[in-house]
Amino acid sequence: MLIKIGNLIYTLVLIPHVLTYLLKRHLFRYEVERWGEVLRLSVSPRNDVRLFLTLVRDIREFRTLFYYRLGPRYFLLRWLAPGMPTCFLHGSERQNVGRGLVIHHGHSMRLGAKHVGEDVEIWHNVTVGKKQSGGELPTIGNRVKICTGAVVLGDIHIGDDATIGACAVVLKDVPANSVVAGNPARIIRHNGQPCNVAL
Repeated sequence: MLIKIGNLIYTLVLIPHVLTYLLKRHLFRYEVERWGEVLRLSVSPRNDVRLFLTLVRDIREFRTLFYYRLGPRYFLLRWLAPGMPTCFLHGSERQNVGRGLVIHHGHSMRLGAKHVGEDVEIWHNVTVGKKQSGGELPTIGNRVKICTGAVVLGDIHIGDDATIGACAVVLKDVPANSVVAGNPARIIRHNGQPCNVAL
């Protein structure tokens, strides 16, 4: 009984989030449907408000992305339901992160890039950023997957549909449709064919 009352109170706390979503639905609907699809949530994507409520209530990584997209003016929402404190999204312009970004287990995740394409997936302990202080940031293509513990640094380009394997250290450009792994990273698959090529 106490758990049900607690859930009801928490859901009421999220009313400002739902109202914000309804006002800015055109900005967030694709993101909400994408998270529901990737996470295979049982809520029908046709009922996007209910799906949004499920995401914002249960997934702190989604809240972090939602707040990032909204910007600093919506600090009250952050106070009511904090996001993931160790999940950092950097960028002076929120438009540099394409729609459909999904963050799996955002613990110790840091994303700083010139541009991030659409439908990118990132796992925990990932670092994307500068190679050195004052250096340039990477560019991430569309539909890229960056797996657990990977490091992507410097003025490099990660091509569309690339997969960065777990714990890979990537300091050079990655061609489209490639899978890279290792330290230093090597191409282990390209256009669906196995290979072993240094970057």
